[in-house]
Amino acid sequence: MENTNEIQRQIATPKKKMPGSVIGVIASASVFLALNVIAGILANNIISAFVTVLIWGLILFFFARGGRLSRWLLTIYSLLTIGGLAAAVIVPSISKGFNFVNLLVILVVSSPVMATLAFAYKKSARQYAGLYCPACGSAKVRSGDIMYREVVCKECGGRWK
Repeated sequence: MENTNEIQRQIATPKKKMPGSVIGVIASASVFLALNVIAGILANNIISAFVTVLIWGLILFFFARGGRLSRWLLTIYSLLTIGGLAAAVIVPSISKGFNFVNLLVILVVSSPVMATLAFAYKKSARQYAGLYCPACGSAKVRSGDIMYREVVCKECGGRWK
């Protein structure tokens, strides 16, 4: 009987509604991916564009499902992407001189990635991923295990999955 009540309670519990910040992450990353695919087609480098879409797609899929680890992967991959795009302007400008057009193109291409990072660190996106303590509301949390399946509050010591 107790097992039946538990199942009914789980069915009656509404699913988490995806906040606007998570939708913003997905939308801004999709704009970047579209620009990347267009650039890959124009440069005849379709394999590189496909691999980038595959990696970003997997990260965004798990991010949209509320994955805590995917948030860190999204951050690392976004910073690497911005660094790579910046290097595409800086390295050639050392030998050939500064080119404002290249800088403008890189800023346009990297702005969706910067928006992705801004949306990913909004409070609603962190709450959606379960990175706020449900007991005390603190944002000071740490991972209970290496895969971020369990989270521990640094303030009250509460644990949740």
